[in-house]
Amino acid sequence: MRGLFFVFEGPDGAGTGTQISLLSDRFFAQGLVVHQEEEPTCEDPKHRPWGLKADNVLKHIDPHPGAKALQELMVKDREDHVKQIQEWLGLGHIVICSRYMYCTLAYGEASGVSYAELWEMNKDFPRPNLAIYLDISAEEAMKRVQQRYASKGSPYEYFEKLEIQAKVRNFYLKLIDSPDFPEFQKVDGSLTPHQVHSEVVALITPRMEQHRW
Repeated sequence: MRGLFFVFEGPDGAGTGTQISLLSDRFFAQGLVVHQEEEPTCEDPKHRPWGLKADNVLKHIDPHPGAKALQELMVKDREDHVKQIQEWLGLGHIVICSRYMYCTLAYGEASGVSYAELWEMNKDFPRPNLAIYLDISAEEAMKRVQQRYASKGSPYEYFEKLEIQAKVRNFYLKLIDSPDFPEFQKVDGSLTPHQVHSEVVALITPRMEQHRW
């Protein structure tokens, strides 16, 4: 049986990492094999160098190559990442990823790259079984980002600006209403982590049942 592929999306600070951990724990308890992933990928720079290059730009380690060039780095990283994801799915595993093609569309458009160009880069990537968008306001996103970095003293990443987060949220909300993305579903990210998890489980359970998991 082919595995299942789930994606979490949202503005910065939306809680995608927390929800991936909670969902993975639920699947682990059922004896399922789960891979927790994120994009850009940075764990294997020897075989997948593009993710680290993109991450270094976001963290101001390397100079910014321009809005379209940054998204092209993300896409090159995704091309390599999808090969691994497809291998795991073929083995019947579950893959849960923080950010995927949708974030390239959202953050790329927020940076001034045209949707047509972004879609052309991403249109051939396989769709997940479900993409869950954790919705929080731009103001809440920046509040959470500020709390995250308060004790670290590190600079904000490239996209962690109020005006960009507002544009990103607006784009994600347009995807919710688009008939072209039926797999893209919204959950209120302002709820407590466990309340959000309950909403996530309610969305995922029918997909699991359809695949007789």
